[in-house]
Amino acid sequence: MWIELYGYASALCAVLIGVMLGVNRSDSLSLRIGSFLFVAISIWLGQLHLFISGTLLSFPDLIFLHVPFAIFSGPLFFLFIQSIFEQEFEWKKFQWAHIVFVIFLDFLFLPVALIPKEIKIEIFQKNLSVVSPHLKYYILFFLNMSYLVPGIYIAFSFRLLFNGRILFSAGKEKALFVFYMILGIFAVSMLFTFSGFRMELAFLKTIGAVGFSTGVFLIFILLSRYPDFLDLVSRDIREIQRKQNRINPELSGSALEKLKFLFEEKKIYLEDDISLQSLGRQLSLRPDQLSQVVNDSYGMNFNRFLNYHRIQEAIRILKKDPDAKIIHVAMRCGFNSKSSFNESFRRETGTTPTEYFKKKSMES
Repeated sequence: MWIELYGYASALCAVLIGVMLGVNRSDSLSLRIGSFLFVAISIWLGQLHLFISGTLLSFPDLIFLHVPFAIFSGPLFFLFIQSIFEQEFEWKKFQWAHIVFVIFLDFLFLPVALIPKEIKIEIFQKNLSVVSPHLKYYILFFLNMSYLVPGIYIAFSFRLLFNGRILFSAGKEKALFVFYMILGIFAVSMLFTFSGFRMELAFLKTIGAVGFSTGVFLIFILLSRYPDFLDLVSRDIREIQRKQNRINPELSGSALEKLKFLFEEKKIYLEDDISLQSLGRQLSLRPDQLSQVVNDSYGMNFNRFLNYHRIQEAIRILKKDPDAKIIHVAMRCGFNSKSSFNESFRRETGTTPTEYFKKKSMES
């Protein structure tokens, strides 16, 4: 009984974690992605404990409900890890492909979700004769997808999680060490759970479910005590990268001179496809080295540095031509949308473009 209550409490905590991350005032993409991830985890975890306790049959409408959320958790986990571990992470258009892919799979899942609850009960009790062979294999396909899709995306995440330079230095940074410990708990728990379902061993399922719930509780306690825990993890990673990738002063000075020339003379920031990687190639620097030069010289990250120059250019244009349409100015200065322009403008000036120039006209 206590295991069942423990599981339900952890599912509730997963929802609360999602809410905590979602309402955080920080504009961090890690928090936004993490919010959706933990809501998806809460549904999966709640149903896992319903299944293990044998009470899922009391709620037949919930049978198979975990499948779309398990599928969705795959890309969310990958993007969540990517947003924490990658320098200057920002949402790019191609990343929508991950979301579109799982939405498409979830749409195809609808025929399974709409199966009458009486038939769901029969299927759950392994009486597959109540459905046609085609529907049986269709259901089995999605049950396998609920393991396969998250598994593939977790494998994608290994490139970041098992970066030797970060992994072997994690013990020196407290927040990162704790983060890896919790991920380890989740990994072992998932292995037990998966093995339990494959080998039909109830005790393995229970161990896995309890372990996963414990990991959720630990994250809930951490975020309650340290709301900026994920920022601390990212900071630890940056510190490790900074120490290990620090470039010599001569190379840094040379790169800074080239950077000033490209930004002040060539106005390279007006190109809408400029990125840390592309500019790094022009300067013969790795992305982490270029990021270090910008941070050390200007006290801001590359994206902030880039948008600062774009906003200053937009202000110059609008001062010369107050009647210019803001969307045209935004596109001319390298922004892809009016919303991203307005957001960057507010960050740099503390107000919207309209309010800014209204105030300037009144002052003059």
